[in-house]
Amino acid sequence: MADVRFPQYLKRHGLYVFIAANETYLPGLIFERKGDGFWPHDNLKRLLGENALNWETKLVEADMPDVIVGKRKVGAGGKLKLPFLLIDGGLEKNRFVDFRIGEVRQCIFSDSRLRLWNPLSRLLKRLKERDPKIWDSIKGRYLALSTWYASAYEVDLGGALTGKLDADIQRKISSQAGANLTVDSNEKTLNVSKNFLVPFAFQGKRLIRI
Repeated sequence: MADVRFPQYLKRHGLYVFIAANETYLPGLIFERKGDGFWPHDNLKRLLGENALNWETKLVEADMPDVIVGKRKVGAGGKLKLPFLLIDGGLEKNRFVDFRIGEVRQCIFSDSRLRLWNPLSRLLKRLKERDPKIWDSIKGRYLALSTWYASAYEVDLGGALTGKLDADIQRKISSQAGANLTVDSNEKTLNVSKNFLVPFAFQGKRLIRI
């Protein structure tokens, strides 16, 4: 398969990208959109009280091309924020950084009934009838049906560095929990691997009508 651009990949799979995330971001979480970001609002299992269902999740391979490629602009203060990496200064503002993603996985519900929208919509309808106030509190929010992980990615800082990738900048680089980070100072690249805990995006539904 051919390489694909990051925005096209998100659109193809109906993914909402995270600005920031952590290992608690899993299927079943309800997110609130604030500006460009998605932030946890509540947990569907807690609201439904459906103990008969299996809310466990599992990690599976995702449909993907050979590699996903994208760009991100360096923000104010020379900071770069990617869903899977933060550089807290030291780069040239308004320059672009290239990144490449591979080995995408997705976390889904083990119970197939929770992977499909129709059974979930019936549960939400019962919740709406039982407690309209709870429904009103989550209406318009986004329900994650799966969370997506990039377990291998490369970030090229060459376009945003006027000098070397020195020790001062390296101290400002942090990858997400559980991932391995290696720095190539000569090539001005960062390589992150084994990121199975912190997602870069989620696939789900906006809770508008039930």
